[in-house]
Amino acid sequence: MDTIARFKRGERVKETTIDSMRTALEGAGVEFIPEGPYQGDGGPGARLRPHSEG
Repeated sequence: MDTIARFKRGERVKETTIDSMRTALEGAGVEFIPEGPYQGDGGPGARLRPHSEG
């Protein structure tokens, strides 16, 4: 929990730790949106992936 708190405060966190956090979030259904043109015309962000039916 201390690592996440440091990350949220903008403090330095190891790149491998950031990669691990991203992998865990993506595994939980989070999709990261890069900067650029897309529907909604906004900047980078994150959203939950839609559930696939089946």
